[in-house]
Amino acid sequence: MFRSLLILAAGLAIAACGNEPDTNTSTNTSTNTNTNTNTNTDTDTDAIADADAVIDAGPGDAVAAYEQAMEAQRELAAEINGVLEGVTDEESAAAAAPRIEELSGELQLLATRINAMPQLPYAEQQRITQERAGSAAARRAAGKQMLKIEQYPVLKEAWSRGMKGAGD
Repeated sequence: MFRSLLILAAGLAIAACGNEPDTNTSTNTSTNTNTNTNTNTDTDTDAIADADAVIDAGPGDAVAAYEQAMEAQRELAAEINGVLEGVTDEESAAAAAPRIEELSGELQLLATRINAMPQLPYAEQQRITQERAGSAAARRAAGKQMLKIEQYPVLKEAWSRGMKGAGD
């Protein structure tokens, strides 16, 4: 579980421009972030529902499915960043923990959905990812916020519970 935390935190922090094609697996994913804060959970739920609808529609429009999924991922990452920006001490970390648990679970579910999507060509994944990656400064700022998950044990535990709960 800790490895999942590090992988997702690193992905959210650096917003890689896509994964190199891997001949051993059938899917590649990338993680994006943006420092715009969004505390409207309806937007995140709507974005995930929209991504699910496109994914469920079948392989007819894999590009649209990937774009929707990346947008949902960007919105979740922005909300996680926004929650973490409010963490300044143990008390605020404890207050943020339930929301971090919820959001980490949503992010894990979305990652599972992305992995189930039809494989896009690397160049297309990279194009979509670059469109949503945000500036380097924004990615660094988000990375600093993600480090708070490791810094505060209550957040680390909440993140781990969310990741594990999403797999149940």
